[in-house]
Amino acid sequence: MLNNNIKINNLQLPSHPAIIILLNHTYITKEAETMTKNEKSIILSAYKDIYYTHNIVKIDKSDSLREFKFLLNSLNLKKESYQVENEIIAETNNLKITVIEMYKMIFETFAKYNTYINYNLEEINIYYEELQWEFTEEENKCHKARVKYIEES
Repeated sequence: MLNNNIKINNLQLPSHPAIIILLNHTYITKEAETMTKNEKSIILSAYKDIYYTHNIVKIDKSDSLREFKFLLNSLNLKKESYQVENEIIAETNNLKITVIEMYKMIFETFAKYNTYINYNLEEINIYYEELQWEFTEEENKCHKARVKYIEES
């Protein structure tokens, strides 16, 4: 990966090949809504490849991950970046489909409150302590049942 960054509208973008290709076809703004599904897919696919290489293949890509995380957050794709990460985490941990669904439901509940988490019970419990007072009674009951299911699996 090159150390040079591309700067557009005060937004520093990593000079990753997928980004350069995308820039040749589209002028990126900070708003993800102006991007097509294909453009979002290209960026998220590149992020997934880097995240996979870093976590599964064990090749250090921490600089690229940091740059992509910044890019995705700047493009309002934070939720999607966590979904990519969680997909790799589920694969790495060989999670059962039912456990993955429980994590997805927890993720979606937290996302309602602009809190994004990875599939990690310790992290979920920490954020839950802060969010439980904002959750509805139904959300609290469901959350506790989902966590219990995951812990028992």
